[in-house]
Amino acid sequence: MPGVMTCPSCSRKLSWRDTRLQTAFSCPACHQRLRMPKFYTLITRVLEVGLSFSFWYVLGARDTLWILLGVVTLPIVAFVLAVIAPTICPPRLKVVPHEHLTDGLLHLNNGREQDR
Repeated sequence: MPGVMTCPSCSRKLSWRDTRLQTAFSCPACHQRLRMPKFYTLITRVLEVGLSFSFWYVLGARDTLWILLGVVTLPIVAFVLAVIAPTICPPRLKVVPHEHLTDGLLHLNNGREQDR
């Protein structure tokens, strides 16, 4: 069934509204941290850039105007693809390994010492 992804931990069906393309997210049922496969994210990003710039090139924009229009429309294309891609071709979600779970950008773990 298109647009349905399943949690690898609890097998709950997730819609694209429950997921995030770039960042980890939690399963609404079991709260397991999940992410999209990196290759899926990479392919989506390549498609975004390709579609954004190709569209204006086909319409005749060249040089600086082509770059400007491509950059301006890139967020719009990114949003549309973030919605459409999982609906058309849902990926197999990956469980985020425990060592990748950190508290904050600096990985300070809120002052707690990490067990190693």
